[in-house]
Amino acid sequence: CPVSSVMGVKGATGNVANDFYHKYKQDIAMMASMGVRNYRFSIAWPRIVPTGVMAEGINGKGVKFYHDVIDELTKHRIEPIITMYHWDLPQGLL
Repeated sequence: CPVSSVMGVKGATGNVANDFYHKYKQDIAMMASMGVRNYRFSIAWPRIVPTGVMAEGINGKGVKFYHDVIDELTKHRIEPIITMYHWDLPQGLL
């Protein structure tokens, strides 16, 4: 990301944001410690079917990530509530 003179923190972007992908175990443990009983999240279909064409294959690492998140949630007795579509339709389906 190019550095702009109006940026509060030079070079900062939202590219990593909260980094749930790498820190989901800590995040879920924190949710459990706060008494969270349900967690709604979206499946990022481009992470599962990058090209949007099932015949071109699925991303096994993406599928494993969601399996791992669901397993971690249920381990902490948090009910996963999945949003199947949240504005990230794979380009191949357009």
